[in-house]
Formats: sequence, C-alpha cells, structure tokens
Amino acid sequence: KSSDAFLRAMKLKSHKLQQDGTESKALKDKVDVKYIKYLRSGVMMKKYCSSAKPRKRLVKLTDNLEHILLIDPNGKKAPKQIYVRFITELRTGACTYTLRRSGLGWKKAKEERCFAIFTEDKSGFKNDINLECKTVEIYEKWTNALLQLIEYAHEKSKINYT
Repeated sequence: KSSDAFLRAMKLKSHKLQQDGTESKALKDKVDVKYIKYLRSGVMMKKYCSSAKPRKRLVKLTDNLEHILLIDPNGKKAPKQIYVRFITELRTGACTYTLRRSGLGWKKAKEERCFAIFTEDKSGFKNDINLECKTVEIYEKWTNALLQLIEYAHEKSKINYT
C-alpha cells in the first residue's frame, strides 16, 4: 500500500514539473504586463496551515506563469508547486477556519490582507492554500493579478454551446 502511494506521489510530482511551452505562452501573452514582473519576482507571505502555526513563504510564479511556487526561505522544505489551471477559486478575507483561528504563540490572520486559493486536481483532490500579505498594497496587487491569471487560465477550458 505504501509503495503504491509513493508511486502515485512521484507520478503527480513529475507531472507538476512538466511545463508545456504552448499553453504557457498564451497565459504569458494574456496577463497584463504590469503584473507579470511582479508575480515572477515574488513576495514574502505567511502561509497558514490547519495543523501548525503560520510559516513564512516566498510566493512567486514560474517564468511561464503556469505554477505558483511556495518556497521556504530557510531552505528546510522543498518548494511546493500549485498548477494555476487547477485553481478553482480565490476568496479574499478570512474566509476559511484556518485564517480565522489563533493559537498559542500566534494571532489570527488580518482580515484586510489575507486570501485563500482553492484547488482541485484531475483526480478530484481538493486543497486550500491560506496566505497573508505583509501590507494591504501587496495584498491588492497579488489578488488582482491572481484573479486575472485564473480567469485567463480557465478561459481555454470554457465550452461554448452556441
């Protein structure tokens, strides 16, 4: 059983690392130029987890705007990748329990500068990533840029029945 789970995880990981140049070019061309440099350069945010205290992560996009990278600034954990086309929704504010809760030694996320990214992969696995920005300006830039990116990423998959 554990070997099957390991093989599935490796298969998903290898799929995540593959980048198709034809799809990414379309995303790169559609997204507003003022957002592209900003998204690629990245910014430090707090990532909230349901089972542990908040951790700092460098959040940025790959050069082709296909994956969001969550990088541990200390280098202790491997970077986590989120495929942009698997993102189903972006909600602003403290919209999840994880962002609203506080614990021993940390405070809950600030309502005016936090957001959650909801994903669902091809196998139906749902996940949410809860982030808090340092300032309201960074929050507004990132949410506007990500909303535009998500809109363009899903544009290709929309079916017209006319």
